[in-house]
Amino acid sequence: MLKDNTDEVVVSVTLVTYNHEKFIEKAMRSILSQKTNYCYELIVGDDASTDKTPKIIKKIADEYPNIVVPVLREKNLGATRNGYDLWCRAKGKYIISCDGDDCWCDDNRIQEQVDFLETHPEYGGVCGRVRLIDETDSPLPDDIMGNSSFFVFERDEFTREDFEKWLMPGHVSAMMLRFDFAKKKKMKDVFLSHSTVGDRISVLYGLLMGNIYCTQNIVMCYRILNTGNFMTQYQKKNLRDEDVRMMQAIENFIHKECDGSFSLESIKKDRFVAAISIWLKKNTKRNRQVLWNIWSESDKKLIYSWILIKTIAIKLYYWYILHEDRKIEI
Repeated sequence: MLKDNTDEVVVSVTLVTYNHEKFIEKAMRSILSQKTNYCYELIVGDDASTDKTPKIIKKIADEYPNIVVPVLREKNLGATRNGYDLWCRAKGKYIISCDGDDCWCDDNRIQEQVDFLETHPEYGGVCGRVRLIDETDSPLPDDIMGNSSFFVFERDEFTREDFEKWLMPGHVSAMMLRFDFAKKKKMKDVFLSHSTVGDRISVLYGLLMGNIYCTQNIVMCYRILNTGNFMTQYQKKNLRDEDVRMMQAIENFIHKECDGSFSLESIKKDRFVAAISIWLKKNTKRNRQVLWNIWSESDKKLIYSWILIKTIAIKLYYWYILHEDRKIEI
């Protein structure tokens, strides 16, 4: 049974949305249907939508004035700035981040995840699993996205060593993390180092307080749209330079604030090789800029110059001698 948040907020749920008029009501009501003894708030950040999304948010906020906190922007901030601002408004001991086109499918999620973290203080967060659905809420095959750790992580515990391999404990919307605003504020530059990607940083944030426990419980539905999901837009915009910039920000933060060695150099090189391949296939201004940004911002320019020459040579050999297109691994 839903409980008005007249007591101290235990969980803050942040919901970022933009032009989600077809899905936002289901997303909000799936969160508001929680059966829990814990008080929670739902902070909804509309990023200056041009459809009816703000109107729907207002309607539901009027129904639940003690729970829903509407943040209706007049100017578009972009995904990560929108999400970071919502985290800055959060009051809970724990936090969950969600997207406006997804929804929850477990009415006991808050109760069970808080119960776990309350009795296991050694963990920085707990992560469930997701169900894949389409625009009509119909289930999709589990393997439609490939064997990705965004959706399937095989072990019970996710560690910093896993993060260094660029794995994920599951989808960020299935996670509940301990919330420490002081740590969040300290990580502001890291969170804002990428215009659209914030899930990796959220995982790092949780790891600052302990490993992340992974369960088999399906707690939310991840929607794959016919119009294209995030990866479609990612490929279209070619954001690999922002990826590398984010990885460098992560490395700098960990080296400064945490003990032990940590390197994402192999992942950064992989992004550089991919950027070279894309530029060779389509010599646009944006693709040239991505290549330049990665090379010019690197502190290993000699190595990256060698990777550039080697990748061009191998790609041309594949295309014009072997007449095929293989993936290059440096």
